[in-house]
Amino acid sequence: MKTSKFFIAAFAALTLISCVKDDATVENNKVGGPAKIELKLALPKLGTFTRSNDMNAVDEDIKVNDIIIFVTKADGNTLDCPPKFFTGAQIASGGVVPTITASTSAAYVFAIVNTGALSSGAFQSVGTIAQANRVALKVDGNPNAGSNCISENVWMGAGDNLTGGGTEADGTAILTTTLKLEYIPAKVYVKVVNQMKNYDKAAVILDGVSMINAGAWTCFTPESIINFVPKREYLPTGAKFYANGTDAAHFGSYVDEPHYNAQPDYETNTLYQWTGSDFPMMPANVDPGNGGTPITTAMVANEGFYAFPVIGNNDTYLTVYGRYSIDETTDPDNPVGNASTLTAPNFYWSYKFGDSSIPGATKITQAKKYIVTLTLQGDAWSNGGGGSVDPTNPPTPANVKITIETAKWIPEEINKPIE
Repeated sequence: MKTSKFFIAAFAALTLISCVKDDATVENNKVGGPAKIELKLALPKLGTFTRSNDMNAVDEDIKVNDIIIFVTKADGNTLDCPPKFFTGAQIASGGVVPTITASTSAAYVFAIVNTGALSSGAFQSVGTIAQANRVALKVDGNPNAGSNCISENVWMGAGDNLTGGGTEADGTAILTTTLKLEYIPAKVYVKVVNQMKNYDKAAVILDGVSMINAGAWTCFTPESIINFVPKREYLPTGAKFYANGTDAAHFGSYVDEPHYNAQPDYETNTLYQWTGSDFPMMPANVDPGNGGTPITTAMVANEGFYAFPVIGNNDTYLTVYGRYSIDETTDPDNPVGNASTLTAPNFYWSYKFGDSSIPGATKITQAKKYIVTLTLQGDAWSNGGGGSVDPTNPPTPANVKITIETAKWIPEEINKPIE
């Protein structure tokens, strides 16, 4: 069975799983005799989460709230025993975790973290790993209470083979493995540098940043799947793709597949909502067109958005959106437009992940962190700085410059036993 490449963190979590032999010998154990599994889980640090900040290299979302463990037979598919759910409280307390009754034909272990529940959850009816492979969930809208993929509940997964680990003094066979968990989503931060001319004339108001996400769905195992991207047949009928978009009325034809075009998944909340203290708007009389100094330092991106690799040919866009004055005045030194005479939010500066014309603009990859800096240029008075009503039609590079840095999440290393 294919397994992921995982982060190595020295979290040694030991759980004992009682088993009964049914079709093979393990070390010196007799057929039908008892056995146990010693399972170590390499987990990120437990504890209270810290809101991620792109200025900190080891800041990521490291809380473990729950784990579901699947134990399979040698075919890597048939469950050797029912899946077991461990709560975060059980993990953190060091108390006794209930055992899983199985057989020593168990050969493979797979675990997922932070899906919220087993009973009444997405994995409740899973009877094989193949069925687990087909579980595809959205970055938001998960039916399990508290199970959304958010900063204090980031989805993780791992799988590996069991190997013989000797016997107990009474002859009981021991099977062992270590699962090194990895984050399933990617995380995206956005920083904005405003270098537009005539911005102080108030022809443009910047409202926020949004993500139109073509990878709103994910699977929890990479078996026969690249980067956890679900196959189309794994998605529910009428599955919606886009999370954290802006105004649905402007994007009726955005999705490139008619099957999904009828019900695009648009959310009106933004990735980051600017305020006067969060984003330093250019004050009057410092406009570069009048010999002033433009703002060159980006806003601090202290909130991020979870995303997954894209499905099909759909693309993921980051957009800066705002409003443009409808005032017809041609003299920028004597504007008459104001906030009450603005169109609907319709001026955008966009960045497309995977755009071959932009250096470094790779497709979103699972378990990576992306920090995108958008540099707004052009003349804010004429044509709103180069914006467009369609975020899939970005302005020219003269108006938007993109820089990207990527970094993998780094778990802290601790040791915590589970019995």
